[in-house]
Amino acid sequence: MSIPLPYNFSSHNNDNKYIFKTDYSVAYSVEFTDGTHYFLNLPAHIPVYEFNIKALNVVDGIGQPYDTRIEITIIDILSAFFENHKNSLIYVCDNLDDRQQARYRKFDGWFKKSRPALIEKYDVDFYIHDIQILASLIVHVQNPDKNLLVRLFFDIYK
Repeated sequence: MSIPLPYNFSSHNNDNKYIFKTDYSVAYSVEFTDGTHYFLNLPAHIPVYEFNIKALNVVDGIGQPYDTRIEITIIDILSAFFENHKNSLIYVCDNLDDRQQARYRKFDGWFKKSRPALIEKYDVDFYIHDIQILASLIVHVQNPDKNLLVRLFFDIYK
């Protein structure tokens, strides 16, 4: 049995946005946008990105077949992102449809399959007005600002 390969992905003008298309003709966007707004008192020189995955052409109500290559592709994109040790990532699970726990489990699985020896993940789980918030901070172990980022991440959610 051969190991599936990731889909080819492209980035346009180094804008931290990656696009790939599956064998089922579903196009995905993986974006790293500014995530500094989640932190109070974060020095301006420390980059923090928010991670978003979007299916660009899926019709609501029509399920997509399971495709292991999507997972492998996202892991490849995350690995490329963390080649820059100064990058850090915050992932807040969308809770609008009450599926945040499923999103968290999927993201946690991707993290564990990536290169966890080189990156660390810190998680919070709390409620605001009966709405569950699940979020993760991921930093490279060699990030010079790791300790400050982790402290500021947990300070927000106290």
